[in-house]
Amino acid sequence: MQTFRAFCFTGLLVTILAACQVPPAPMLVEAAAPVAAAAPSATPSALLPAASPTAALVAATATAAPTKTTAPSAGPTLAPSLTPAPVVYGPDNFPANINPLTGLAVSDPSKLALPPALISISNFPVTARPQFGLSVTPWVYEVYVGYGMTRFLATVYGEMNATNGKPAVFGPIRSGRLPYEPLRMLLNGFMLIASGDEKVLSELKLYTSVWNSASNDVNSVSVTGEVVENVAKQYLAATGKPALNGLVFDARPPQGGKPGKQLWVPYSFANQVIWKYDAASDGYLRYQDNYDGVTYIQAIDQQTQKPLVYENVIVVFAPHQALQAEKIEIGLAFVQKAPALLFRDGKMLEMFWSSQDAEYYQKTGKLRMMRFIDAQGSPVPLKPGQTWVQVVTSGSAVIETADSMTYADLFNKKVPGSGAWGVQFWQPVPGK
Repeated sequence: MQTFRAFCFTGLLVTILAACQVPPAPMLVEAAAPVAAAAPSATPSALLPAASPTAALVAATATAAPTKTTAPSAGPTLAPSLTPAPVVYGPDNFPANINPLTGLAVSDPSKLALPPALISISNFPVTARPQFGLSVTPWVYEVYVGYGMTRFLATVYGEMNATNGKPAVFGPIRSGRLPYEPLRMLLNGFMLIASGDEKVLSELKLYTSVWNSASNDVNSVSVTGEVVENVAKQYLAATGKPALNGLVFDARPPQGGKPGKQLWVPYSFANQVIWKYDAASDGYLRYQDNYDGVTYIQAIDQQTQKPLVYENVIVVFAPHQALQAEKIEIGLAFVQKAPALLFRDGKMLEMFWSSQDAEYYQKTGKLRMMRFIDAQGSPVPLKPGQTWVQVVTSGSAVIETADSMTYADLFNKKVPGSGAWGVQFWQPVPGK
C-alpha cells in the first residue's frame, strides 16, 4: 500500500481559457421543491483533533432498494456443460440497448443517442439533503469545492425516470465549478448549473443555467427528466453522437483484492462520508454526518424515498490546486496514469485511472471516458450498475482503520484485516 500511495503520475492539467457560445438557456423553474430549512451559520471546519463524541447512525426510513442485477432464473439447464457463459460488456462495441455507463439494458435505447447531461447537485447546506434523482444517475462525481464542502456532478444518461415510473426530478441544482469542465470534456456532454461566478463561467463550455424566479431559496432549483431530455436534443448538434466506450462490466466478483466492507472519506470533520457494503442489496449504502461529525444519516432519493444503492464506489486520486478558498482546480484531463481504489462486491481493489488517449484525441479532437486499469494495463471490470466517484487529493493517505463510525476510532486506529478503509482527504490551501 505504501508503494501504491507513493505512485507519481505524469499528466497534463489543461485549463479551458474561454467559454463557447451555447444554445439559448431556457428558463427552467423548480420541478419539485426540496424541503427547505435554515442554513448552517458557518461553513464546515477542517479536520479537527481526534477526540469526538460517539457517532450515532440514523438509517433511512424506507426499506432497502432492490438489487438491480437480480433476474428470475431462466429455468433448469439440461446439463452443467450448457450453462451460458457470463456476459461481459465493453470496452467497445456495446449492444444498442446497453448503457455503456452502467452495463445494464435501458428501457428506451433511443435515449442513448442523446449526449449525457452533467448536473450540479448541492450537498451543502445540509438542508439540500436528501437530494432528488440520485437513484437513477449512472455516475456521480463528488468533488471538493472549498471550506470543507463537496458538491456532486451527477450524470444523467439513458434512464430519466425514477424507479416509481414517474419522470425523475434532479436537484437541488447549484452553481458551476471549475472541475466540472474536464469531466464534461471526458464525457463529451453538457452541463446544467444554477449560474456561477463570472470567472468560473468563463472557463466552462456547453452549459445551460437554470433558475427558479419564484423563490430565493438556494434549494429551490430542480429539473425533470423531460426537461433534461429536451435540452439534450438542443446540444446534440454541438456534441455529436455520444462515444462513451472504454469501461468494462462483469457481474462476476473479481479475483484478488482485499475485504472492502466500508469506506470512510472525511473531507472535513463536518463533512464525512461513509459507504457500507450491504449484502442484501448487493451494493454500497451511503451515510453522511449531519454537519456535526457525529450523527450519520443514510442517503436516500428524495423522490422515491428509498436508500441510495451504488454497485461501485471509486476513489480517484488527483492533483488539486486552490486558486482561492472556494475556487479549486482538479487535474482530471489528459492524465496518463494515476492511482484509484475500487469498492465492489464487498472487496477493495487497487487500480489506476487514465483519461489520456492520444490516438483517439488526434483522430476525433475529443477526450475519452475515464478508464480503469490494473498494473499491467488491462481493464478492471466494474459491476453492472451505478458508480459513485469520490475525487480526493493526490496526497490523501489510505489506511485500513477500525470498523467504526466514531471519528476518533476512524482517524487514529489502524486495524489490518478489518476491511474498513479510510482515505484521509488532504485539503488544498490557496497559494501552495
